[in-house]
Amino acid sequence: MKIARPAIALAMTLLLGTVLAPQHVRAADPLPLNLGVMPSDGTSEGFYAYDKGFFKAAGLDVKLTVMNNGAALTSALTSGDLDIAIASVGVVAMAHEHNLPMRFVAPSAVYTGPPDATVLMVPKDSTVKTGADLNNQIIAINGLKDLTQFTTSAWIDKNGGDVKTIKFVEIPFSEMATALQNHRVAAALMVEPFYEAAKPIARVLGGASSAVAPKYLTMGWFATDGWSQKNAETVRRFRIAVQKAAVWANAHPAETAAILQEHSKLSADVLKTMIRAKFDTSGSVDPALVQPVIDTAAKYGSISKPFPAAEIIAPQ
Repeated sequence: MKIARPAIALAMTLLLGTVLAPQHVRAADPLPLNLGVMPSDGTSEGFYAYDKGFFKAAGLDVKLTVMNNGAALTSALTSGDLDIAIASVGVVAMAHEHNLPMRFVAPSAVYTGPPDATVLMVPKDSTVKTGADLNNQIIAINGLKDLTQFTTSAWIDKNGGDVKTIKFVEIPFSEMATALQNHRVAAALMVEPFYEAAKPIARVLGGASSAVAPKYLTMGWFATDGWSQKNAETVRRFRIAVQKAAVWANAHPAETAAILQEHSKLSADVLKTMIRAKFDTSGSVDPALVQPVIDTAAKYGSISKPFPAAEIIAPQ
């Protein structure tokens, strides 16, 4: 008995639909990702990607964990509690020096020149005017031996001071204004949005970012080599999501302010006047933007010696 060609075609279509359907569903399933973030403007890209749905659109099921500094996030990555986290180049450079296999998988905030969102502040009644006036004083930074410490060190040296005489203490950005007001520290290296909120009780001594280089990567997303190699598809989707978030964030300061207010609990008035972070929209980590930070970190003892930036950048 002959079977009509339309019937054969229909049967093949049904058969292929049955075989391929489960594969299609699996490909569409979101991939889980435990992401470590920090509640400041320069580290806010993850909040934007989450709230605006860029992670979801890229096929990621993201769980956000908020921590105060890169050292805590590095520890969480090492223990496996986090998959990807945000930190400064200095933090990842220190991990590299201690033979911890961690590399940047995507860029985040980038310094491109004045106005400066990272400043050294002193109490309003302080007599400090130059780097030399800070000699033998206590200065607050967000993380020992990270970007905040060697940025401050570079500024002090370029403004007549001697960083070898300085005692650095680690204080979360959110607590620095109180430390200044109570004169527990002579100065504090602060970032937006915290320095805008501190203006009633403190004054800006100088912008610190340019002491490192005219342009460089300040923050990036990093992961352990083992995890990123086993989860290449998750990393690929993540890069797509944060690149879209970077493009969107740079173009929508008012909308990002509303999201940042929710996650940082800052007032709308502070967010309206503060200098906002800029994000790298290239989608990949440029070694030329990482090298100046490594070199400065080595100069001020955060790491023992400089090394090629490519060594802490994952294949892209």
